[in-house]
Amino acid sequence: MLSEFASQAGASLSMGDNITLGTVVGSIAGGLVGGKLPKWKGVKGGWLKNTLGEIGFNSARGAIRGSATGGVGALIDGGNIGKGIANGAKNGAIGGGAQSIAMIAAFGATYKPSAKKLEYVNRMAKATGISAKSVNWRKGGIYQGIMSLLDNKREVTWGNNVATFNKTDADVFGHEFGHIIQVRDQGWAIFQAKGIYEQLILGSSSYGKFETNEYGAEKYLHTNGGCSMRGYCPVH
Repeated sequence: MLSEFASQAGASLSMGDNITLGTVVGSIAGGLVGGKLPKWKGVKGGWLKNTLGEIGFNSARGAIRGSATGGVGALIDGGNIGKGIANGAKNGAIGGGAQSIAMIAAFGATYKPSAKKLEYVNRMAKATGISAKSVNWRKGGIYQGIMSLLDNKREVTWGNNVATFNKTDADVFGHEFGHIIQVRDQGWAIFQAKGIYEQLILGSSSYGKFETNEYGAEKYLHTNGGCSMRGYCPVH
C-alpha cells in the first residue's frame, strides 16, 4: 500500500498539483484503491503485445486510482468533486502509462518464461508460500543492451521486476526469485539499499558473505536444488 501511495503522490505532484491536505488524503485514498486493484503480469506473446498490454493496463489502472485521489482530494479541499475525479483520472492515466514506458525502456517488456526455466522458481514458491505469478520477468531493455555491449550479462531485480537475458538459465531465475522473496520480507527500500551497497562496495565477494542479500538468495536456491554461482553455493 505504501508503494501505491508513493506512486500516486508522485503522479499528482508531477502533474503540477499543489500540496494540500486534500492532495495528501487523496493520495492515501488512491493508494488504498490501488492496493486492491490487480497488477500487470506478462502474457504469452511477443514484445509488442506485452508492451502495448502493459501500457494500456497500467494507464487504466492509474485512471481508476487517480479518480479516487482526485475525488477525495476535492472533497477535502472543498472543490468540485466531479472535476476532481476527471482530473485525477487523467493524471493517473498519464502517470501510469509514463511509469510503464520508463520501466519497459529500462528493463524491457514483460514475457512468460518457459516452465523449464522456472523449475527452481516454482519449487521455491511452493516451499516459501510466496507466489511467483506476479513477478514481471523482462528482457530487451536499455540495461540489457548496455550489459551485452560490456559483455557483462548480469541479471538484476528491481522491486517486482527482474531483468533477464535470452540465455538466463533456471538456476539464475531461481537466484533472482530469491531476491523477490527478500523484497517481500525486507521491503523495497531496504532491499534496494542493501543491494546497491553490496554491488558497489562488496562486489562479487558479497556472494560468499553471510547475511548479504546475494548469499541469502543463493541459499534459497540451493535449498531447493539449484546453484547459480559455483564455488559460492551455501550449505543447507
